[in-house]
Amino acid sequence: MASRGAAALEALRGFMPRHLVCGFAAIACLALGGCLSTLPPYRPAVGALADVGPSLNAYSQATVPKAGLIVVEGDNLAYGEVLRGKAAHRGVGGVWQAKAPFPEVLNGLLGVRVENRGEPGQTLAEGERLWSDKPCGNLLILAYGYSDAQRGVKAADFSAALSRRIAEAHAKGASVILVSPPHFRSKRVERSAEALRTALKAAQTSQGVGLVDLAPILAKIDPRPNPGAYQDQAAYRTIAYAVAAYIAVAQESAPPSSSMRPLTPDPS
Repeated sequence: MASRGAAALEALRGFMPRHLVCGFAAIACLALGGCLSTLPPYRPAVGALADVGPSLNAYSQATVPKAGLIVVEGDNLAYGEVLRGKAAHRGVGGVWQAKAPFPEVLNGLLGVRVENRGEPGQTLAEGERLWSDKPCGNLLILAYGYSDAQRGVKAADFSAALSRRIAEAHAKGASVILVSPPHFRSKRVERSAEALRTALKAAQTSQGVGLVDLAPILAKIDPRPNPGAYQDQAAYRTIAYAVAAYIAVAQESAPPSSSMRPLTPDPS
């Protein structure tokens, strides 16, 4: 267990901006194993209410108010698909779901309400049609790519749907963070997924959104990709910590923008 925690720390150090790494928290998180009743001491980055909105702050973080709402849309990754086991129950369509998918863990870390709209098998275009007339909250997290890759969605079509969904969220005053799909054992699916990762990176640059590149982070922890969409519970906790590093939480007494600090673990 300890070696896996060390791998998580190295993964976060190697693939996240230096000021966003929360290595202590990642190690503590993985050291919990199957225990989800408590999370390690954790302090989100502090943001200013004036920075709540579509634009990211100086640390490339989305700022959300403590009393705000984070919406997570996505496929199996957001849904929290796992193999049948102690930490799972049957959910949508009989698909086994982790007791704590990453959006639920994220809620525990940040203390901000998180709505999980993850649907197994859903593509980005399908999610766009389903959710486009619904509120995006203060932050919209898009965790798509697995189902699109499996179903052979063209990168150009994926990119077009992504651009529209980001624009819709920005128009509603929400910031956006993208979460890329992990690596896959199937060479066919992996080729498709890599094209979609490229589209996600392009959107990060062109539309001013955050991007959490999960593929190298999860590969560092476990070099052998899962044969399907599922991750284990420890992986979902790691995903939540990686995403949390890109979010600042603002309260009424939050300091001005110039005083914001990057996310750090609670030393206590």
